[in-house]
Amino acid sequence: MHDLPEAFLRFFPLTTLTQKVFLALARKSADMVVIVNDRFIDHLVPLGYKRKKLVVVMNSPPSHVPKPRARHDPFKVLYYGWLGEERGVRLIVEASRGVGGITMTLAGRGELEPWVREMSKSNPAIKFEGWLPMESLQPLIDEADLIPSLYEPRSKNAQLATPGKLLSALSLGIPVLVPSGSYQAELVERFNCGIVVTWGDVGQVRDSFARLSTDRKLYDELSVNARKAFEHQFSWEAMTARLVSAYDGLLGRAQGRPNK
Repeated sequence: MHDLPEAFLRFFPLTTLTQKVFLALARKSADMVVIVNDRFIDHLVPLGYKRKKLVVVMNSPPSHVPKPRARHDPFKVLYYGWLGEERGVRLIVEASRGVGGITMTLAGRGELEPWVREMSKSNPAIKFEGWLPMESLQPLIDEADLIPSLYEPRSKNAQLATPGKLLSALSLGIPVLVPSGSYQAELVERFNCGIVVTWGDVGQVRDSFARLSTDRKLYDELSVNARKAFEHQFSWEAMTARLVSAYDGLLGRAQGRPNK
């Protein structure tokens, strides 16, 4: 369960009923429910899910040893993914205006694509790459100094989410920018690996860009903390071991073996 069903089923008729049926079937029929973070446990247990059936396997990227981060000049901000209002795309583009010494690169598609394209034409510090295959996107991720992950925390799904870009950034020691009122914010505050802002506050986002692009000591501290957090808490090796152990438990019960 990477997302709550509301993230997708809202496009279907009888949305509330459909979600209830889906969750009821998963609760009653599944021997194991794989979820992406421990906040899903807090959400699902009150709905009747047995805690012992819930297994957290975060959507971490494969681990590798990154090169020490060298902050660029100009400072590189990268957004990739769906170009939508609820992803904070307009927010970060507006916030970048008037901040010297940074570039803003966007890659993706969505309803704001025409607007982003026009902004890139009128501002040389804003670059629009369109939709890129992963082999073309990865070099941009590797070279980024900051990756915003500003999902509007209005829906329960956005509040609970741990987007892939968050974990990819941490794996590379790249600080992140996340919205208050989200599980992402809890992680950033716990590990001191980025900056938390109020969603929709252009001034706070602009100040964050300015601080990270000029305060090298702060940037280096957040970068080191991001990599440590990934290695100690979120690595794919740890998630692999957790998933294999969970499947082994299922097979053991099916074969009548006692639990380890």
